[in-house]
Amino acid sequence: MKVHLSHGARDRRVATLVAESLTKSGLEVSTATREDTSELEANPRAADAYVFLVSADGFGPWMQFELGVALAARARVVTLLLPGVREAELPKQVRDHLMVDARESLERAVELVQANLRGTQPTGATGGSTPPPKADSRFVVDWREDLCVIHIRGEFDTFYCPQLQELADQALNQDVCHIVLEMRMTKFINSTALGAILKVHKMCRARGGDLVIAQPSNFTKDVVYKVGIDKIVQVFESLAEAEAFLAHGRPSQPQGDEGGMVFAVGPQARELRERADILNVDQNGVRFAVARDATAIDVGAQITAKLTIPLIKKQAFDVEAVVAKVQPSDNGGRVVEARWARIDDGDRMALAQFADDMEFLRRQLPS
Repeated sequence: MKVHLSHGARDRRVATLVAESLTKSGLEVSTATREDTSELEANPRAADAYVFLVSADGFGPWMQFELGVALAARARVVTLLLPGVREAELPKQVRDHLMVDARESLERAVELVQANLRGTQPTGATGGSTPPPKADSRFVVDWREDLCVIHIRGEFDTFYCPQLQELADQALNQDVCHIVLEMRMTKFINSTALGAILKVHKMCRARGGDLVIAQPSNFTKDVVYKVGIDKIVQVFESLAEAEAFLAHGRPSQPQGDEGGMVFAVGPQARELRERADILNVDQNGVRFAVARDATAIDVGAQITAKLTIPLIKKQAFDVEAVVAKVQPSDNGGRVVEARWARIDDGDRMALAQFADDMEFLRRQLPS
């Protein structure tokens, strides 16, 4: 695996130590100076993973550039928190991925990073009923002889996907090929987490086992059925039903809108009264449908809008866009395509990730 190491100028000594340790573990490590951006720009996928060292100096412009490259390439992102770092000031895109605390022991932190990148357990990690070290108790695991029940609490988003993967790897390494995701207390789940569930489901099925969902919360159930995950992953109303299903060793069988927006025509409009259904959205723009009685919208018009996409975040996206195309719809309304004229950089990256995740999910679903 090729790993790119990103760090600030004052952390060069620590970066050297980390690079040496990662190299000894068999990883191919590279760094780049501020002046040498050509390789990253020409071939952003040259690295499989990006490791960021963040200290009291924070997340500088050069590191932000490399973060943008990593996210655009959909590479794995891991951050090492060095002494003096202020987590609350880190970019949201960093906090959405795996962060490893190196403030007490750099050696132990690097060992955890190596394990995460290589898909192995850290030295000293035990099997049986003891899972690998976790950032918090969001994942509570109940290990059975031939079954692993993972209780997911709170928000299950991009940051916690590596933890699900680690637990699945540990279960499969012990020949436990049946996994139940008990999601009664899951308050939020995003598109990246759905992709992680599908990936683990495929791993279990390849080993003759299965992954099912039990007791999904109302939010989780709504997302799972709207996206169509239930066509691949069996969903049960109770944990007992899920366990009984897996006890009989039967494979999962299929059971039989991306969001909304309010807007107004005109730049910086304050009263957003028009409503629309989002048909497609990505980092470049949005395609939406409006009713027949909506205000007339012409090509070239500028609109101010708030987009609500629960799979990405709870808060609305505040954007402005220019209408590029208007077509009549079958129900007498109109389908409008618009390109972003103003959008936050972080929101643009989040929409790019969302579009990629949704495309991945569509490829996994039966036609």
